[in-house]
Amino acid sequence: MKILHVFQQRIKKNIKAAPKNREPPIIIRHGKKRTYANEVSIEGTCKVIYSPDNPLDCGARLWISCDDDVQITVLS
Repeated sequence: MKILHVFQQRIKKNIKAAPKNREPPIIIRHGKKRTYANEVSIEGTCKVIYSPDNPLDCGARLWISCDDDVQITVLS
């Protein structure tokens, strides 16, 4: 299973950053591996989960869970 969530602090930081210094705000977690992206395409079934009383270890309360392939785009 892969977990996708939006790194809210990074979005806020990117507002003030020059375009070349902006960092990807989407995090794709698969086990202990993390990948950061600007764009994600999900192949197959996914689920959007809002869990305010039981957040992920990282603190995310809203995320996308998917079991299939995820195509990642990182813009530079």
